[in-house]
Amino acid sequence: MSGYWGWDYKRTRRRPANGIKAQSRKFGQTWWAGWWLGPLERLVDSERLSRGRSYACSGQVLNIDAGPGRVDSRVQGSRARPCEVRIEIKPLSEWAWR
Repeated sequence: MSGYWGWDYKRTRRRPANGIKAQSRKFGQTWWAGWWLGPLERLVDSERLSRGRSYACSGQVLNIDAGPGRVDSRVQGSRARPCEVRIEIKPLSEWAWR
């Protein structure tokens, strides 16, 4: 298969993982999930989000660690080693929380 910039690559199968599985294929059903996913969908490539949803549904997410202003995770894709993912956001101030 020829890639976008003309080089050839071979798709590899996803390595099986027994990680965290999404409980539903419907993402963003609550108001806060929609509030979180709306801006993310405007910023991130739709194919990448689709692949992420697929990983979440098939148990490829190995861990999720949330801390102040960030979420860290490891996701098993087709490569031998899991991908490390970090999403960072600016935490709300005390005033904004009130």
